[in-house]
Amino acid sequence: MGLHHLMIAAALAAPAAPADTATWPELSSAASTTSKPSKAGANDAAVVIAIERPQRLPRIDGAARNGSDWYLWLTREQGLSPAKVRLLRDDEATREEILDAVDRAARGVGASGRVWVVFIGHGAPDPATGDGVLLGADTQPTERSLMHRGVARRELLEHVGVTRGEAVVVLDACFSGQSSDGRQALVPGAQATIAVNRMKASKRMHLFSSSEQVAGPLPGTPRPAYSYLLLGALRGWADDDHDGATTADEAQRYVDDTLVAVVTDRQQRGAYAGEGSTVLARHRSERGPDIAAIVVGLHTPPAPTTAPTTAPTTAPSTDVPMATSTPSTASKPAVAVSPPQRLFETSCSILRGIEGVGGRCVVTSTSLLLEPHAINVQSHREVVELSRITGVEPYANLGFFQNGVRLTYSDGRTQQIITNDRDRFIAAINEARAKPAAPSSAPPY
Repeated sequence: MGLHHLMIAAALAAPAAPADTATWPELSSAASTTSKPSKAGANDAAVVIAIERPQRLPRIDGAARNGSDWYLWLTREQGLSPAKVRLLRDDEATREEILDAVDRAARGVGASGRVWVVFIGHGAPDPATGDGVLLGADTQPTERSLMHRGVARRELLEHVGVTRGEAVVVLDACFSGQSSDGRQALVPGAQATIAVNRMKASKRMHLFSSSEQVAGPLPGTPRPAYSYLLLGALRGWADDDHDGATTADEAQRYVDDTLVAVVTDRQQRGAYAGEGSTVLARHRSERGPDIAAIVVGLHTPPAPTTAPTTAPTTAPSTDVPMATSTPSTASKPAVAVSPPQRLFETSCSILRGIEGVGGRCVVTSTSLLLEPHAINVQSHREVVELSRITGVEPYANLGFFQNGVRLTYSDGRTQQIITNDRDRFIAAINEARAKPAAPSSAPPY
């Protein structure tokens, strides 16, 4: 167990810290003012791409701040010359500019150097190849534009791979085809749950990616979580053994452990490919945030407000006696009822006509709840009683992807749902249908 595991466990066992101590640190300042910056990156080059305001796609809050913080860390902390670091923001980050900048940086690094490429923006799946596509700032919300104005991961890595030195590639983008909050398909009507292939890193390459699930913001602050936490890890937050150096494995482990602790509204984990024992950063000592205090702060409900007390009023005197109510002797004894129990919940895409509606699918002890995100065109909530479901079967989405579920209802209608948690979703429905329903008068959530 790493040191930061023990610190989190100990803090959770201790009395709760005040919520106002649960803050995410700023990353724009130097880690320390007591020592000189590292010169480890004197032979390195870098490209940082941060697209917060794409022209036609949903905004990604905090992407520009994360990109600026990476740029400052590379130049101030790691010793890269500003002349060798290209920062592409918003409209500057088109397909052509991205590939040109990466190609120049990679070719300008010798055998003793390292090229860094950091991308913070939208991604989408390519159903034809199974690859992920990094979307340029001028990408339009059409399938054709996604494929032609973006940069495929494989293509990016080929441009990075021409370097004679090492390479570190950070991709803070999910390839689900959804917005960063998971509530909106980038292409209206598109099915936004196509899985992409996991990339393999070539020799002397380190590939960090948040693409396995929806890549979203840090709880409590509007900043993309993966690139923020990975930068913090390289600044020293992940340095378990306090040797002044962070390896690739230490960095990825810290990011994943933190995401597990603080993210509850989605399943987000990073992926790393490369030689994990490689030291990626030498740094001055910097203490990371108190994750346990942040968790407590995120889950602490607001203090209840005390209603003002008022003196009881006295009814005016009257000669007419006030009527009193008498309990009815004919009332029936109350019947104990239990509210429906939530058994399983997963993100999904609900197919309604030509629209793939992103949202949540919830299996309860009495019903199936289809809950689209409010931003969808067809955002109405649907409650399907389990007794109406006569069939549940898997099917291949688009004839290939094994993430489709087809429901058959008692009136003969069918409903198609896409989810990457298909097997557990089907098992939860079948298990709930097999159990006798307890009496309930409560609404199904």
